[in-house]
Amino acid sequence: MKRWWGDEMVVLRVEKFYPAEMNGFIAETDGKRIGLIILRFSSHICEIMSLTTSGDHPAAGVRLMQAAIEEARKNKMKAVRMVTTNDNIDALRFYQKAGFTLRKLHRNAVGKSRELKPSIPETGNYGIPIRDEIELEYVL
Repeated sequence: MKRWWGDEMVVLRVEKFYPAEMNGFIAETDGKRIGLIILRFSSHICEIMSLTTSGDHPAAGVRLMQAAIEEARKNKMKAVRMVTTNDNIDALRFYQKAGFTLRKLHRNAVGKSRELKPSIPETGNYGIPIRDEIELEYVL
């Protein structure tokens, strides 16, 4: 988590989580780690807490997400959800192309999350101010 995210803790919906304590999958090629997906199971929902791949292997993200959906089905979950910020246009595109739909907008949630994690930047991808969390869902 530190290597890809710079911290062991993530904040979603103004709540702290420690993904290294959760289960997931690692993608490897030639003995080198090229991707990681962390999952949290709660009630009948599987939540993707983190999905990261190296820039050289974008297809690893698709395979990791498919593994998460299969794991959720195996565990009789009703849906797979994930949360990203409003600046993460690439993630929004990636998940919607994979069949996820917009579920909920948490307006100004990131400002509240900064109180728990001040290292969250003010500005993100493409120079977009980071303000909102967007929740997506894949119904199983």
